[in-house]
Amino acid sequence: MGKPLLTVSSITRAMRARDLLRRHGIEAYVERVPHIPGVGCGYGVFVPSRAEEALSLLRGAGFAFPGGKDGTR
Repeated sequence: MGKPLLTVSSITRAMRARDLLRRHGIEAYVERVPHIPGVGCGYGVFVPSRAEEALSLLRGAGFAFPGGKDGTR
């Protein structure tokens, strides 16, 4: 897998995801991603490590990931 970037539907969701992950001790950053039609606003959450744990935590909190079945690009 390349860079662990979780795509979300809006920049607001990206910031909320980043904040939730940081509260749980997971390093996370909001980043601009290349536009892909139908994916959302073009922002995602970069998670340098613990990406699987981050994905599980965010899904448990109700986040959806339009970028693919596993949420990453």
